[in-house]
This record gives sequence, C-alpha cells and structure tokens, in this order.
Amino acid sequence: MSKEKEEFCLTARSVVIEGVLRRCRIFSGLSLEEIQKLLPCTKLIYLEKDQVLFRERQPVLGFYIMICGSIMVYRLTGEGKEQPIHIFYPPESFAEACLVADGYPADAKALLPSQVLLIAKTELQNLIRCRPEIALRIIGSMSNHLRKLVDKLDSLSWKDAEVRFIQWIFKQSPIDNPPSTFIPLLIPKKILAAELGITSETLSRILAKLTNEQLIRSEPKKIIILAKEKLLKKLEDRFEEASPFNYQ
Repeated sequence: MSKEKEEFCLTARSVVIEGVLRRCRIFSGLSLEEIQKLLPCTKLIYLEKDQVLFRERQPVLGFYIMICGSIMVYRLTGEGKEQPIHIFYPPESFAEACLVADGYPADAKALLPSQVLLIAKTELQNLIRCRPEIALRIIGSMSNHLRKLVDKLDSLSWKDAEVRFIQWIFKQSPIDNPPSTFIPLLIPKKILAAELGITSETLSRILAKLTNEQLIRSEPKKIIILAKEKLLKKLEDRFEEASPFNYQ
C-alpha cells in the first residue's frame, strides 16, 4: 500500500471512530477537541456470531461502544445455561463501571456478526490524569443518563408485560412507518423475553393473544404488524388505566 493510501485509510478510520465517540452518551458533553484526544484510547474489534467478547472475572481491558450487530451480557447458571442480563445495540455502550473494577462481572458474546469500539482502560485513565476536566464532563453525561434510567424504572413498575412488548414493537417499527409492516426477529424469542423482563411462556401467551386479536402475526423469524393504529390505541388505553391520576 502506498503512503498516500495508508494515510487516507488512517484518516477515514479516525473519522469513523470520532463519529462513534460523539454518538456515545458518555461522551456527549465533550468538545470536538476532547473527542479527538480519545482516539488513541480506542481499538476496533470485530466479532463473529457467538464469539465471546469477555468472560466473567477476566481482567478489564476497558468498556465498549456498539457499532453494529448485538452483544448479549449474560451469566452462566449452575447447570451451564446462559441467563441473559441485557442485550446491547448500536449506539449503546456497556461495561463502563468495570473501569474501576479488576474483572468483568459477567460474560458477553455476539448474537450476530458485530463490531464494537474498545475504550481502553489504561489509556483512558492516563488521559484523565492529564486532562481531569474530561472526567468531570464524562461524570456529568453519566449523571444525565442515570436520571433517565431511574425514570424508566419508575415507569416499568406499573407497566405490564403486554405493554412492554407493544412498546418494543414501536421501538423497532416507528409509528410513522406504513400501517402494515414487519419486524425481523434477529434473536431467539427466549432472549427477547429476557430482554423484556418476562418469561418465554409469558411472551408466547402475549403473541397468541395479539394474534387472536388480529393485531399481529407471529412467524419464526419475523413479527408482522397487521393493525398498527389499533396497537397504538391499546397502548394508550393501558397507560390511561395505569395512570395514578385516573380515579374512575
């Protein structure tokens, strides 16, 4: 490769990584100059389907930002079965708390061919020692995110499983999409159930109920939305029923 092509590739790589960093919620409070200071702390990692990213108690290399694909963080049960904790998608980040830990608290693997950006622990700590104001801005961004998580937990406390599933549908297929559309199922339904915080049996009952109501049609690899407006109305009705201001 010529020197010019090599320089072009390095520049293109830096532009891509810079964009990933700017979209990451943890770095949302940083200036462009501070984002560029982070570039030497990064490393692109490619994963095949089912390839392990890290193991529980493995020494912490850093935390990760999703670029494409999906990563499942999970624990192994006593019987050796995988118990999903959470599934991460672009542009989410994960394992941030491990920056102050010696080992990862769980396992993580790719559910699909995936690409993540590693923010290296040692390099980031060295940068923060030289530029402590970066740490303050990161803390500010994380505080904002934690407030949003608390709000989400408060709302989940009174939403039932069906509401969570319908919300998931609209997250995958925005309301302004065509009335009849479909959602590809890129992960097994048992993992989707774990992501929603319900059992596989509960998810099966919800799918059967919404299918009987002719709102959706469930197939092995996709969910077909038959009546998006009726689904939205069902969601609105549930929120009204659950509202603490509804005294009827």
